[in-house]
Amino acid sequence: MKNRFTTLILFPVLMAALLPANASGQQSYSLDDLVTIGLDKNPRILAQTMQTEADLAAWQASRRLFNPSLAYEFGSGESYDGTTSRSLSGITVSQRLENPVKRHHRIQMAESEWMAADLARREIELEIVFEIRRHAYLLLLLKAREDLARKGLTSLEEAHRLITTRVRLGETRELEAIRLDVEVMRARYQINSVLTEKRFTARHLNALLGNELSDDFEIQGELTWEPVPVSAEASLAEALRSHPLIGRSESELAFARSQLGLARSLIIPDPEISGFRSDELDGRISGVGISIEIPLWNQNAKEVVRSRSIADMKMYELEMTRLDLSTEIAVRSGNLELSTERIGIFREGLLNQAEVSLHLSETSYRQGEISLLEYLDAQRTYYSILNDYQDSLYNWNLDRAALAKAVGEETR
Repeated sequence: MKNRFTTLILFPVLMAALLPANASGQQSYSLDDLVTIGLDKNPRILAQTMQTEADLAAWQASRRLFNPSLAYEFGSGESYDGTTSRSLSGITVSQRLENPVKRHHRIQMAESEWMAADLARREIELEIVFEIRRHAYLLLLLKAREDLARKGLTSLEEAHRLITTRVRLGETRELEAIRLDVEVMRARYQINSVLTEKRFTARHLNALLGNELSDDFEIQGELTWEPVPVSAEASLAEALRSHPLIGRSESELAFARSQLGLARSLIIPDPEISGFRSDELDGRISGVGISIEIPLWNQNAKEVVRSRSIADMKMYELEMTRLDLSTEIAVRSGNLELSTERIGIFREGLLNQAEVSLHLSETSYRQGEISLLEYLDAQRTYYSILNDYQDSLYNWNLDRAALAKAVGEETR
């Protein structure tokens, strides 16, 4: 009895430990939740993080001194007259000393490489966050389209029941019922198309999150809009100060310049200091020595010219990156302003006018004042305006996300 009771107590604990994280029951996520999961689980980010850690370890290792070398020699010796013979041995300890200029540039190269890798990781984070937002906004748009399509289908089905009754009573022609049948089938096909696109979009979004979510996850909320001040000049100033794309180009330029400095400093030899002791036939010898390489035949001129060309190329690439970024920010800012103006058109009266027009058309059709074709045309116009409004909200949110990516907003 005691063993059975212990099993009943431990079974839920073991099951909770063995279940995967996404089996916790959470099916609804906010956009912030999705971004957090993507930053933690996206494979591209994880791979670049490993590269950054490896480059950090390489930079830390570059500051260490060269290892000393130890040489030991042994043998036997005999004098020329053959009267003396004995065992001989010797030991030598040497330490290579790197010249300070070369050491400085070598360490700077390793540091620049690590910084470039870290900034490349931030670039990938910006791209992944934008893609997560884009797919999330698209799912919210598709959810709104599905809701509108289902409302339109419900309205058509009600009209279909009404027209069927009129046909049975002989008040209208059967052709109108057939037309409504076509409209109902078209509305159902539209809903199926939206559901298919939602399914594929959700799969793509889940792939960005490392497939951490269940297949039936939902996104909280809906597409929204809020007035946001847009200043291309302020955005450009912020981007030039902190954008990882600029920072990576600057790190690559610093690496190239350090590489040029290293190539120039190679003409200065690294001295090697050694201490030795050896047992000879007639006594023991000990002392210290120093050796240097004489740059007589090879002065590294080819590598200096090549490194100088690479440094110049990286300088021009940095300038081009700044120009490209300023152009992109100007375009993104302009798109966001246009999206804001378009939303204003809808919110300043177009939505209300469309709703009033549909209500009048429904009333007129029920009273027999307008034809079925006129009613269907009014309904299509109404739902087209609502869909256009949702498209405008989607474009505004997407343009805002694109501007944030161009500016280089912090992702966490």
